[in-house]
Amino acid sequence: MSEALGGNPQYSLRGWKIAGLGLIITFNYTFAFLLPVVDIFFDDGFSYLYWSIFTVTIGTPIAFVGLFLSIRDKWRFGKKDIVIEIIFLIALFGNIFFWVTLGTIGV
Repeated sequence: MSEALGGNPQYSLRGWKIAGLGLIITFNYTFAFLLPVVDIFFDDGFSYLYWSIFTVTIGTPIAFVGLFLSIRDKWRFGKKDIVIEIIFLIALFGNIFFWVTLGTIGV
């Protein structure tokens, strides 16, 4: 059963911890040191593109879930300042829009 919150409840930062991991994976500049390893598996000159699409595909849902958890936790404890989460959600939407429409640039 759920336990009643007493005293002065504080919201946890679990949403930001999950979102931080997802944001690091999505904006994959931090994983650039792994690109020589990716070149071994994809030897056609497009390994950077494959690696970027792979990390964006994995990191974006993780970041979305983390940001939504953070928003839900803030609303549950009465905090209504979700401006930072909305800014990060807009950045994620822009990033995923870029990667989804990348194949149609030359059409």
